[in-house]
Amino acid sequence: MKQFYSSGGGHHRSPILQFAQHSVRSAISLTSLQAYQHLQATRKYSLQDTDAAPRPFWIRGLQGEDVRYKAVCRTNGHFSINVPSWFGLPKIVNPMVKRMCDTDKLVCSKTCLNAADIAFVIDGSSSVGTGNFRTVLQFIANITSEFEISDTDTRIGAVQYTYEQRLEFGFDKYSTKQDLVNAIMRIGYWSGGTSTGAAITYASEQLFSKSKPNKRKIMIVITDGRSYDDVRAPAAAVHRSGVIAYAVGVAWAAQDELESMATDPDKDHSFFVDEFDSLYKFVGKIIQNICTEYNSQPRN
Repeated sequence: MKQFYSSGGGHHRSPILQFAQHSVRSAISLTSLQAYQHLQATRKYSLQDTDAAPRPFWIRGLQGEDVRYKAVCRTNGHFSINVPSWFGLPKIVNPMVKRMCDTDKLVCSKTCLNAADIAFVIDGSSSVGTGNFRTVLQFIANITSEFEISDTDTRIGAVQYTYEQRLEFGFDKYSTKQDLVNAIMRIGYWSGGTSTGAAITYASEQLFSKSKPNKRKIMIVITDGRSYDDVRAPAAAVHRSGVIAYAVGVAWAAQDELESMATDPDKDHSFFVDEFDSLYKFVGKIIQNICTEYNSQPRN
């Protein structure tokens, strides 16, 4: 059994040290401090049991101590690279540096994921149907699952509407992710007309009036048709109160109403698909947009 450490002496450079040196040379767009932090982080890895068969391991694709807790939503595929053996390290230098410099992926931080009150305003009209309504609930559950859920982190509330409105649960009802997801999937389909404007006002009164001062207020409206009432005035009112509004339309939803409900710019907050089964495509985009505007939107 032999152990070779990247910071050790000797005439032969270990693959770890070569990897670190190549990484620093390749990280042209990084600052000197970032490159130094990256080198220090990579030097900590050691090569053990060199006579054994290579086994997979994970190199975190970011520089610095505790970076996963400061800049990463979670340890997903973007932030980790699989290498079959230590001797394959030099080959991942360029892909790793590219990921490190991809700022679009770095905007999604844990702070982003634990600093909001999010209200889902759900169309329960007759045109949706039972099966499609279940698809909507799964879409909501998928978005919710991306956030850190607790009394002190992100809180979720839900309103269902037809001609009337119903509070499914408030921000303070569920404080664990599993309980919350279960509650979402238990929401019963109502069936009726489509009064989206009244539902927006109702959500503002029943949910956002109880938001915590240090939380961003985010509303996500999901509808499949044109509203029987006006949506412009209620939407304008929640915008003025500091709510960041997303509008997700399906099938017969009216584009002009989606744009009226959505916070500007519309392209970042308004989405449309022809079929309910395509809703899943928006989960990542919505999460990314929420995180991107974390530092740019006012919070009260």
